[in-house]
Amino acid sequence: MQMPLLSRSRPTPRIHAYAASFGDDFANEIIEEHTNKGDVVLDPFVGAGTTALQSVLSSRNAIGIDVDPIACRISKVLTSRFDDLYLVSATEDLKRRLRSSETLLASDPTTFRELRPGSTFSLGSTEFSVPAVPAIEFWFDPSHMATLSVILEEVSSEEDLLVRQAFEVAMSSCIIRKWPNTLSFAMDIDHSRPHRPNPLRAQPISDQFALFYRVLDRVKDTILGIQKTLASVETSARILEGDSIPLLSELDSNSIGFVLTSPPYLNAIDYPRAHKFSHWWLSPQETPLGRSDYIGLRQYRVDKSTEDLSCEDPALSELFVPFQRAPIYRSILTYVADLSAVIEQLHRIATASSKVAFVVANNVIGGVVFPVSIIIEELLKSSGFSSVEVNRRTIKQTRRRYPFGKNGFAGPMKDEYLITGAK
Repeated sequence: MQMPLLSRSRPTPRIHAYAASFGDDFANEIIEEHTNKGDVVLDPFVGAGTTALQSVLSSRNAIGIDVDPIACRISKVLTSRFDDLYLVSATEDLKRRLRSSETLLASDPTTFRELRPGSTFSLGSTEFSVPAVPAIEFWFDPSHMATLSVILEEVSSEEDLLVRQAFEVAMSSCIIRKWPNTLSFAMDIDHSRPHRPNPLRAQPISDQFALFYRVLDRVKDTILGIQKTLASVETSARILEGDSIPLLSELDSNSIGFVLTSPPYLNAIDYPRAHKFSHWWLSPQETPLGRSDYIGLRQYRVDKSTEDLSCEDPALSELFVPFQRAPIYRSILTYVADLSAVIEQLHRIATASSKVAFVVANNVIGGVVFPVSIIIEELLKSSGFSSVEVNRRTIKQTRRRYPFGKNGFAGPMKDEYLITGAK
């Protein structure tokens, strides 16, 4: 099938690194084309909140679902209504308090030189604690531990939950970002297997705090910019944290006017591996989610049905022939079964004549192209969606970055696909 080429336009600012998010401009265009004001738009893999935010800004209501806690924090911050004056005041107050601790740390490096996970230290009359997470010692310099412990203590003291979440996103953004402009020793944390630099060299304390101030101001300014539009609309977003499959089953039938999403890729983008670096600091008492919690990363279903897991769709079975002898074959079948379960729920909850739209790229498994676009197309058809169309889009080099290699992507992605279907 010959598919028309579409183009992608301007890049947009982000408050937090998030792999494989698609453009706000494109999301806005698709939402306005396929929905009316007041409709409910759903993204079952909300990620960094692109669909939810653009829906609300376009006078549509939104529901976003994601199993990832960092994704949900980002999405909630971007789509919520803030008290502008309070946000500005709280941000300046936070920076004022941090500058006092920064001065004390910078003037006496012996305060933090021996810090380890579980350590405590005092600055003036205030005591700070490093989370008792063993992995912190490997990935963070003692100076990082001091800086982040101070930030965490001051952020945690913020009484307004929403503002505190905005501050947490800023803190996380300072950890999960491209090295060396990050508060850790983790290189390539946002898109591939993290590793440490050689030699290990942390920035001066003043530079570490300066990074947080810059990120904090960017988060604040982005929120304030969004508030200007939110003030003129009455719509809102609801962000649900958890596995999409059971959460979709709780939504009412015929309640969703449009679906726009970019589903997870198979064994390609390891969100829990990257996001655990922030989780160690933001939620040290909780066990971080693992690969088995994420669609696309779980190896297989741990139940009796695993032994009989197979693909009954002839069209899909033919696509899987090159992978039948690969160790990842059972994971492929589980991944497709998970996507099928999601799409079946989407058909149930979609209103009559409403549409769904998926934005995907084909990745690589063992050096062989894994045709995600065709799989989504076939699953939409088999779940009862009609008028299924596939359009190829050209991705600008300045946009998405993907991990690549044996089980990722064959280099920087040049194309992706917009797949639509109607109920």
